Amino acid sequence: MAENSAPRERVHLFSVGSTLSTGAAMGGSLLAGFVPLWFSPALGKVAAYRWAASVGIVFWFFSLIPAWMLRQYPRDVAEEPIMPNQSRRTARLFGLRWGSIRNPLLIAKLVISGTMLSFGAGFVVPLFNVFFQEGLHAQDHQIGLTFASGSGILAMATLLAPFLHERLGKVPAIVLSRLASVPFILVIAFAQDIGPYLAPALSIAGIAYVLRVGLMNVAAPIASAFSMELLDETERGTATGLQMTGSGIAGALGSYLGSLLMAAGDYHAPFGAMAALYLVSTGLFWIFFRREEKRLAVATSA
Repeated sequence: MAENSAPRERVHLFSVGSTLSTGAAMGGSLLAGFVPLWFSPALGKVAAYRWAASVGIVFWFFSLIPAWMLRQYPRDVAEEPIMPNQSRRTARLFGLRWGSIRNPLLIAKLVISGTMLSFGAGFVVPLFNVFFQEGLHAQDHQIGLTFASGSGILAMATLLAPFLHERLGKVPAIVLSRLASVPFILVIAFAQDIGPYLAPALSIAGIAYVLRVGLMNVAAPIASAFSMELLDETERGTATGLQMTGSGIAGALGSYLGSLLMAAGDYHAPFGAMAALYLVSTGLFWIFFRREEKRLAVATSA
């Protein structure tokens, strides 16, 4: 999408794309929650879960059709990007052919901040259903409805990304939205402790979950557009691959540690780790990129 859009429209494009994908996720969450509820009396609980998973797999295969239709347009600029000598030596040492990289330091900063964020998310996000079911004793349809509500709020929230970008700027919008989500992470963790004084724990956790999802991801289209604008188009694919690799490894490690804690009956520590790592990642993002937006604006106007 970055290669087929101009900088002035990129945030809007990523915003609409995120809204559409999130809306689809909302439908998937509803199906995942209610298909077992509808069919478990006739098929049994395990078979109903299998059917729900099968429906998701079928839709995933449908997604390959538009992906197959994508076309890559040839570059108009024949200039070969130059990799700094030190980075070239490092790439050669590891047997890598990364001659397309122009900005290794920027890529490293993106990978570090993104990896820290994924490490924190890994402690809880893949285990939210476990927390709601085992920690709060929610039913399958309640969990599905909660997840679908979060996706619905997120779908609407991402439409606000262009407004936030215009009013605050890219980096401040990203930082403020991520910071605003942290208190709700802690509210979810301590919902059972808060519950006796305000409302049922499941209601508190569900509302906090929806708000966390919306606040954390409202600026996600801005972050995607910003990371693409920072980099030369020849290195975007490599940078995205490195970010996905780092985030995947960190998320898997976080999930493993979070599952150990929850299996031991500790539902507070994973959320505490998640909140702390979110703060660290957001702080690093601000330190790394607070001046980059002005540099991009000057370069674009020049």
